[in-house]
Amino acid sequence: MNLPQFLRQIDAGMSEMTREMLEAFVHELARTLPENRRSQFLDTMHTVRATGHPPALSADKSAGQLADEIKEITEVLKSINNGEKYLDSEYNEEWDDWYNPDADEVLFSDPQHLLPDIERGIELVHECIDTEEYSLGCGLAELLSALEVSAEGDYCDYDGAPLGLHELYESQLLRGSLEGVVRECLFLAYMGNGLSDRAEELFCMMGNFQYYEVKLEDIMQIGSSDLPEFQEFLPLWIDYLGKQTGRGVKKLLEEAQEMMGDDAKRLDTARKFVDKHPELYEQILEKGLGSGEDDRLFYNGMEALEKIPESYVIRSRIALLTGEYACRINQDAAMEHCWLEAFRSAPSVVNYMRMRFLTRDWSCYKKQMMKIYNEAYTRTKARGRGTVGYYDPNSQKEYELGLIEYCTLLFWEEDFDGVIKLGMEEKKALGWSSTFMKEGLALFLLLLFDGDVLPAGMNSMLQRAVFACGFHTEEYVKGTGMNTDKNDSELFWALFCQWKKEVRVPEETAARWLQKIEQLVSMRTEGIMEANRRNYYGECAAFIAALGEVQESHGMNYAKTALMNSYKTKYARRRAFHQELRHFGMR
Repeated sequence: MNLPQFLRQIDAGMSEMTREMLEAFVHELARTLPENRRSQFLDTMHTVRATGHPPALSADKSAGQLADEIKEITEVLKSINNGEKYLDSEYNEEWDDWYNPDADEVLFSDPQHLLPDIERGIELVHECIDTEEYSLGCGLAELLSALEVSAEGDYCDYDGAPLGLHELYESQLLRGSLEGVVRECLFLAYMGNGLSDRAEELFCMMGNFQYYEVKLEDIMQIGSSDLPEFQEFLPLWIDYLGKQTGRGVKKLLEEAQEMMGDDAKRLDTARKFVDKHPELYEQILEKGLGSGEDDRLFYNGMEALEKIPESYVIRSRIALLTGEYACRINQDAAMEHCWLEAFRSAPSVVNYMRMRFLTRDWSCYKKQMMKIYNEAYTRTKARGRGTVGYYDPNSQKEYELGLIEYCTLLFWEEDFDGVIKLGMEEKKALGWSSTFMKEGLALFLLLLFDGDVLPAGMNSMLQRAVFACGFHTEEYVKGTGMNTDKNDSELFWALFCQWKKEVRVPEETAARWLQKIEQLVSMRTEGIMEANRRNYYGECAAFIAALGEVQESHGMNYAKTALMNSYKTKYARRRAFHQELRHFGMR
């Protein structure tokens, strides 16, 4: 519960209490108060009894004296900002990116004693709040937020960019914490500006400080009373944030919507700013999961799928949330539609597998799915992305379908020749980490293995395949209403075995694949040994063991033992390699 909600409930509760009730409440509050707060409690009670108001924060000097001090420190800070006063710097001879990476690479010194001036400015900000001289402190807070400190010496070669308060605290050049300074300066920005200017001033100050972890509630807790005009400010704050993008905006918007506490207004805001903040629809759907309003939220989700561009990754998450509501109201066709839309906006392997194994008639979707992932891969290549797909945290960005994930989708689609041609034709033994080679070997070995219980080598292949597919049980069941006790590996293997029953691999094709796998494993192992890459001995041993286990499952007695012993003999002096082979069953 945030502060405004808490205060509203307190006010509402007290308005319905009799004098006797209030006396009993205050007595109980006093009885349970910690000892170190009893004196403050008594002081507050005496002040309210005498004046009718809570005590104002203490003032140690007159407003005129404070104004003079602020004027003086403002001129000093301006000289710092103009580069007239600056820090000195030199490289830290004890720093080393390998042995001592946590040490500062550049050390700063302060021969002109400007840091105490900055700290004095920060102290005056606090005094302005204590004495409620908000208009005096507002300009000082703004100046501190935009302060830029120059540094001479080695820092000019290292970076050279001016240091703001964020960097000064990060380098431990100032005492205290940046968070407290930011909160107090934002409070002064709120109090020192008119209603129409507050939102912009607050947001700009956050950007100046490069500090986005602060919340509106943090600002509300400073000072001796509630923020003035807060209920009028809140919709203006939401409207301003809705037009912004970038770091911190999402959390600030979410907090402001929560403070507003109005579901209808929350939906209006989501509709108004859907282009820049589609995550507002996601927040509505997540918040409503326990509300019981499944019909309304289902239609809100379907509305979001219509309004949000198909290319946005966040649309996939919204589709799965909508699918959850469709399941709750027994709309099976709509639920499958949501799964399809989730794949359309994020053509991941998990989203593919959900469609492949849970739809009532997979054949109805097969062509659409192929079209979606082929077009997504073409777009990714055109943008010049690498081999690995990824989610961009910006909710307006597209899903990047890289080569490894694309080949994995082709594998599930039984386009085995396409997989081999596109992803498994490496001619060099090294440099496989950014290719599909390892993932391809694991998937083909799992396909060729004839059995349900996986021995050590095949279990290693299963783990590699689960990782390659980015498979997580929690992700797979999203939008389905399903519950399962199976972990990631158990559920993946169950689905893989179900899929294998549909796959027909002629014997001659299987024999050809096994021969190619044997050649690739031999080439990889030889390359690792020649390059002395001991970190990869375990990987090679796993492939060797899995290959032998597949051969044994096809009726080749003692194939695993023979194969592992042949590698042991070939690399007789590689004891670390022998140890890895023993982990997979070599005696």
